[in-house]
This record gives sequence, structure tokens and C-alpha cells, in this order.
Amino acid sequence: MKTINDDLFRLIKTLTKSEKGYFKKFASRNTPGEKNNYIILFDAVDGMKTFDEDALLNKLKKTAFVSKLSVYKNYLFNLILKSLQSYSTYDTVNLKISELIKNAQTLEKKTLYKEALKTLEKAKCIAIKYENIKALLEILGFERSVLMVMPDKNVYEKRLDLYNQQQNLLIRLEKYFQFEWLSDRMVIFVEHKGDFRSEEREKEIKKIMSDPHVKDKLFIDYTSKRFFLHINLFSQLAKNNHKMIYYYLKKEVELINENKHMMDVNVRSYIHILVNYLLFSNLLKDKKGVKDAIVKINEMKRRIKGKIPLNLEISIQADTCYAEIITHKNNGDLKRGKITALKIENLLRNYKNEISMELKAVLLSHTACFYFIAGMYDQAIKVTNWIINEISPSFKKDQYDFVKLFHLVIHFELGNYDVIENSIDSVYRFMKQRKSIFGIESGVFAFLKAAIKTDMENLVPLYEDLLYNLEHSLDQSQSQITIGMFDFILWARSKVEHKSMLEMIKSLN
Repeated sequence: MKTINDDLFRLIKTLTKSEKGYFKKFASRNTPGEKNNYIILFDAVDGMKTFDEDALLNKLKKTAFVSKLSVYKNYLFNLILKSLQSYSTYDTVNLKISELIKNAQTLEKKTLYKEALKTLEKAKCIAIKYENIKALLEILGFERSVLMVMPDKNVYEKRLDLYNQQQNLLIRLEKYFQFEWLSDRMVIFVEHKGDFRSEEREKEIKKIMSDPHVKDKLFIDYTSKRFFLHINLFSQLAKNNHKMIYYYLKKEVELINENKHMMDVNVRSYIHILVNYLLFSNLLKDKKGVKDAIVKINEMKRRIKGKIPLNLEISIQADTCYAEIITHKNNGDLKRGKITALKIENLLRNYKNEISMELKAVLLSHTACFYFIAGMYDQAIKVTNWIINEISPSFKKDQYDFVKLFHLVIHFELGNYDVIENSIDSVYRFMKQRKSIFGIESGVFAFLKAAIKTDMENLVPLYEDLLYNLEHSLDQSQSQITIGMFDFILWARSKVEHKSMLEMIKSLN
């Protein structure tokens, strides 16, 4: 079976139902005389579950173009791209602005200057509504070129007004860039904390929060408010202040709902906020917040169904799976958790090349933790094996190191003491060299080293020592990735009380 040259197959499989329908109309208009050939080839490829060159040749053996199949495949590939460029299922805002600018250019070429300016005014109104500063600058630039060639006795005053508008837009754009850079810096120092010394992180975060743009709340529009809330959200994330993280998430949700028209140009961002809103509602046991988040997520999914590009659809599916697996893990919901774990498995199998390695690692890490809590240790070890073997150690250092440690704990539950004995010292040296060992991690390493040399009936005192050491760790703040992924304290307590983790979690909910 030949599985090479499957670019056309993969492109066709990314198309939504409406995109496929549009392509066929587009092909009919743009390939006179040969339209049927391209649609025949399109349907033949679309009907395949996996790409098979021999099977495709057999399907098309009675067609006149089969001898030129490679040429037709190449042309069809580019024809599909052209159809996608002329078709938008969801980004109607930018498409509308672009169309109006093109219409104005056509009118200007026909010397219909007043009509061109009226068209540009429509484009300007849309760009203002959606705070598209770059589009506004383009519109004003073209408006200036029209103004300078049309006869008008008030040309100086109008040109001056355009100049002032451009200057004001540049000031706003500069503020956006400032906020954007502050936001990016905050995210980098908080999310990639394993890559920086704690003192360096704290110093940089304080510096960001004392910047005049953040401190003095120098914003008047939606975009600046979003940046402001995002920066504050991550500053609280750095402190692990769950209540304040939740506060800023609610503020972001409220802001977007007050500006519903902005949902259409911030789909990915809004879904991501709702996912985190759901997670922290669940974490803080705010049932009203959980219900509100679920309702809003489902509303948004219905709103965009069949209207967004595949990459965005995959991203949203991954985000919602992420929220679901953590929620089911924290609630001990075995039935729903297994369903979500299967969804994650299917998602990663079907879109293995479309999902980033970072997202794969996050989804799989939480899936492994769910399997562990559910007592499904064989599944958990398979998942951690994949992460360790497929992801570079330089990638998301703190999360990768957590998986290395958690991998040993799963082997302990499976009774694979020989595996632990052969690898625990190398894992410890590996993490110590990367400065990833703090109170929680030290306690777990010490327990495992002692436990693999102790009979089962004598493990209880070791579990009691582990629980005490973990609860009294002085530097838990440095172990936040470990604590956030898996509750080792609850695991130790379950052993002391002779209960499963699932029982312990359900008793807390």
C-alpha cells in the first residue's frame, strides 16, 4: 500500500461540509470544460478513510485523466486553496472590511471618488466597532489617496482631519503593542517558570505590575481592558491565588459578554477563558459558576458549529477535553472521565500532526493522573511512557520532570520495584541537575527509596512519614506544577486511611 504524497488527501479531510459544498461551486465556475474531472477526483479522495494511491488509481481507472493523475492532483490541491481564499465561513468581519476596501479601489479606478469614499466609510465603521487598528490605518491611507485626486475646495481641512485620525490611531497602536509585550512577558515568566530562577521571576513580575500602563489603568477600549485583565490574571497565577485567578476570569467573561460582537473575532480566546472559568469554578466548588461556564461553552460551540476552520475546531475540542479531564479527575467521576480519556485518545490519533506537542503533553499528563486515581495503572503507565519517549526533555521542563517522577509512582503501584530500583537514582540526578526538586519531590523520592526495600505489611509507617513530610514541606510554592498535576498529599493520606484515592476524592465533594 502506498501512503506517500497524501497532501491532497489531508487537505480535503480538513474541509468542513460547507467548505466542500463551496469548493464544488467554485470548481464549476473556474474550470470550464474540465469541472467534472476535478470534482470526480475530489469525491474519490474524499471518500477514502486513509490515503491509498493504488486504491485511488483503481477507482479512477475508467476516467480519461487517470494517466495524468499526478498533474490533476497538484492542480486540484491549488484549486482548493484558491477556493478557501475566496471563502470565509466565520471570519466575516475581516472579510467584509477587505471586500469594502477592494470595492473602493475599483470605484476609485473608475473615478467614482464620492462613491469610493462612501464605501471606505462603511469599512471604517466596521473596523472601529471591532477595534481593528491596522485595518483603520489602511482605510485612512487609501482615503487620503482618493482625497488627493478628487476636486474639493475643503481638501486641506479634510486632509488635516485624516492626519489627526492617523496620529491618534498610532498612539492607540503603540499602547496596544505596550500592553501586548507586557502580557507576553508575564505569560512567559509564569508559564515557563521552570526556565527561570524564582528571584528572577518575582523581580520581573513586580516590574510588569508596576508599569504605568498596568498600574494606572491607561485604557479606554475593549482590547486594552482585555490585556489588563490578562496580565492581572497571570500575576495571580504566579502566586497560586485561586480566588483572585477566579475573580479575573469572571471579569474577562463579563467583559466579553458586555461586548458580544467581539466573540466572533476572539473565538479561540473566549473558549479558552471559559474553559479556565469552568476549571476554577470546579476547584473552588462554585456550582453556580460551573453551570454558567458549561452553558456558555455549549452556547459558543453551537454558535460556531460548522463555521470555523479545522485548526480552530481542533483547538477548541482539545481545550474542552482539557477542562473535562481535569474536572472528572478532581471530582472522581469515573464514568465521564473514561469517556473524556477516549475522546482525547481519538483526538490525538486523528490529528496527531495538527496538535502541538505542548498540548499533547498537557492532555496526556492529566489523562495519566485520571487513570491513576481510577486505579487504572496499566493505562497510566502507557500514557507516561509515551510522554517520556516522545517529548524532548528540553520541552516544558517542569511538566516533563513531573511526569518522570509520577512515572516512578505508577510503577510503585504496579509493584514494579525492580524498575524503580534501576531508575530512581538516575531520575533523581536528572531532576536535581535541572533544579526541579523541592519539598514535595524530595518527600516522594525519599518514600520510594525506602518503600521498595520494605515489606507490604510494614509500609504504613512510611506512608505516615510521607504524609507528614508533604504536609509540612516548607517550599510547596516551588512545587506548584507537581501539586497542580497530582495531589500527592491526598495519595499519602489515602494510604494511611486504607482507602482508594477515588473514595477520598468523592468524600471531599
